[in-house]
Amino acid sequence: MTKKYFAGALLLALFMFPAAMSGYPMPALSQKTIEEKFETAQKEFSKRWKHFAKGRKFSVFPRSTSDENIMSEFDDLQAIRHTVYYENPHQHPLRSTQDFERSQELLMFGFYKAPNLAAFHYNMSHPSYNSSNVSLNGHHFLALEGPQKPEHVPHFKRLLVNYGVKKILRLTKDVESGVFKSENYWKGHLAEDPQGQQVLTYELPEETKPEPYTFPYYGLDTWADNTGIDPSILLDLIERVRKEYKPGDLTAVHCSAGVGRTGTFIAGFLILEDIDSQLKRGVPLDQIQLSIEELVYKLTLQRAYLVGNKAQYLTLYKLAGEYLDRLQRKEREKIHPAS
Repeated sequence: MTKKYFAGALLLALFMFPAAMSGYPMPALSQKTIEEKFETAQKEFSKRWKHFAKGRKFSVFPRSTSDENIMSEFDDLQAIRHTVYYENPHQHPLRSTQDFERSQELLMFGFYKAPNLAAFHYNMSHPSYNSSNVSLNGHHFLALEGPQKPEHVPHFKRLLVNYGVKKILRLTKDVESGVFKSENYWKGHLAEDPQGQQVLTYELPEETKPEPYTFPYYGLDTWADNTGIDPSILLDLIERVRKEYKPGDLTAVHCSAGVGRTGTFIAGFLILEDIDSQLKRGVPLDQIQLSIEELVYKLTLQRAYLVGNKAQYLTLYKLAGEYLDRLQRKEREKIHPAS
């Protein structure tokens, strides 16, 4: 075993077996270390993006684009990201490009739902869980899969504590149409705070005198795997999350594999933030400029296949249109208030 993998295995062992130092609370990462991890991931992403984007032109969000054109755009996007991830997408076995190698620690210890959906090595959150540190425009996310085995649940919980996550979003049920999607880590651990916000509360079993950890929590049970969603439902969810959001807050988002629905939510969140940012800078509503294609490429270079299929990509276009329509209605109501 190489020194690199020996060190990774030792780190993982220390993370997996805290009983060796039982009796103490888990020592979470320092805020400075968390910031440095995201800064390093962002620096590595920026290098990859600069190389990828050189000479490319990205479509600008138009209100009149047909669904057929949007889905064709996704077909092109899917083909291109295959060539980014793999030296030869038609080769067996698939050989990764150096910039987008999957985490060997995750593969070694089986911490993944599917090997091609494991986190990239360069921005992996921790070798004990399939999670990616995703950043864009000052917004930070842990994009991660739902726990796939009972023994993965403690790793999931420790990761949230370790990183000081501010919000948790669950976009999958535990079982959908008889098919397992995620361990039900939330059952029996949900309550409401005095403001009516749902919170997830649990203890870490290795702590001798455990104190509960509490996270604002958002669960959505109506979004089936590998599908899009009614844009008004997604818009309402994003607005709920944004209501108590502060720039720089770390948000953990997961579905089953942490790819399709997870990426669609993150992209939708960033679309709304971009629109509002432009409005604050004085850009007129009818002159807002977006490139959903560029945004999805930026995300998909940080975790493989974020926004997984045509239906989810189409959802993002419809979401942007729905949000702009809502803003226009509000403007009209200000000018012509109802009597």
